[in-house]
Amino acid sequence: MACGGGSNNKPVDAKRAGDSGSGSAVTCNATASYGAATIVAAGSAYANSAAQIATDGSAGFIDANQGYYGNINADAAPDQFEMDLYENFGAFMTGSGTITTGTFTLTGDDLSYQNCGLCVAIYTNLASDGSPADFYFATGGMVDLTSVGTPTGSGISTGTLSGSISNVMFAHWDGSADKAVGDCNSMITSLSFSGTIGPVAGGFEGGPVRIVGRRTR
Repeated sequence: MACGGGSNNKPVDAKRAGDSGSGSAVTCNATASYGAATIVAAGSAYANSAAQIATDGSAGFIDANQGYYGNINADAAPDQFEMDLYENFGAFMTGSGTITTGTFTLTGDDLSYQNCGLCVAIYTNLASDGSPADFYFATGGMVDLTSVGTPTGSGISTGTLSGSISNVMFAHWDGSADKAVGDCNSMITSLSFSGTIGPVAGGFEGGPVRIVGRRTR
């Protein structure tokens, strides 16, 4: 999952949903329905190396093996779609545990922030440093992966990550539970994505402004 700020080394669930703790009324920042959404600027696909995953794992973090993110509106503070893929979790727990192509229903562990293997989210109102106003996590829908990255000898995946989502529902996630709570809801009826996978440079320290793929256990 993404976490804004190029030098932010906090666990991703420390402050992700814009929860001020003030008890004020909830502001729903996501559009109720994005309909047939499109990536309005060039999206990006990424991959972590096996070495980086192992390094972060020793510190208590789990890195996504590969993923994709891109803006879904052209606002000054845009909303962003993100999908993160984790080997041996959720949809990819069966067989060898590798990330594969196919059509998947978002259910079970893939609706859990900590246990998903196929993790689909929306970040709203991104600031210039990449930090979101809040975070919406999938509560149902379908994902079709038509191409996924292939690990190289260094363990990092290369190639193209592409596919589409359909009728994916989202609920606001405030960090207080493992699943989205639903005080605000959103939906994307369809969205296609495709990107050439590039490595996350240097993991999280010194990586891109939009830091991707990290969660805690």
